[in-house]
Amino acid sequence: MAPPSAIGAWARGADLALVASGVDQLLETVVTGPNIKTPAELKGRKVGVSRYGSLTDLALREALHHYKLVPDKDVTILQTGGEATRFAALTSGAIDGATFTADVAKTMANDRNLTVLKGLYAAHKEIQFVLKDPKNPWSNVKVRQAINHAINRQDIIDKARDLITPVLGAATSQKLIDKVFAIENVKNLVELRPLLQRA
Repeated sequence: MAPPSAIGAWARGADLALVASGVDQLLETVVTGPNIKTPAELKGRKVGVSRYGSLTDLALREALHHYKLVPDKDVTILQTGGEATRFAALTSGAIDGATFTADVAKTMANDRNLTVLKGLYAAHKEIQFVLKDPKNPWSNVKVRQAINHAINRQDIIDKARDLITPVLGAATSQKLIDKVFAIENVKNLVELRPLLQRA
C-alpha cells in the first residue's frame, strides 16, 4: 500500500503499523528529448509535472534552483498529469521535459530519443511539524485530519483506478476503492479478499 493510502486510512482511525525505510534524496529526475543534454539547456523550455504543489513540482523547482534557473521565469512548468500523460506529452513534443520517478527514468535511459538529465536532483529537505501536544499528537483527530487533507484524495483514487482496473475490471476496482476509502467500516480485512480476485 502506498504511503498516502496508509496515512489516509490511519487518519480515519484505522490501526496502522508501518515498516519503512527512508532515503536522503528525492527520487525524481527530469527526462528530456534528445536535443537537451544539460540542466542549463532547460532555459526557455517547458517541463511537465503531475500537479502544481506535488512532489514532482517541488522536486523540479528545487533542482532548478540548484542550477541557478528560476522556475516559471527561466523554465515554464506545466501541470500535465500522471507519468503516462507526461510521457505522451514529452514524446509528442508538447513539452520539452518531464519529471519521472527514478525507476521509470532508468527504463527511459535505454531510449535513444530521450535524455535522462544527469545531476538534476533536488536536495533533501526535512519537514518539521510543530504540535501543541508533543506527547501524543496523533491522538488528536484534527492533527490526523490535517495530514489526511494535505493528500489529494482524487489523485489517489485516479492512480489506484489506473493501476488495478486492467487486472480487476472497472466494476470490481471501483468496489475495492470504495471499501478502502471506507476502511473504518470494514470489520475484518478478509472481507476484501473476494474483491482482490482477478476478474
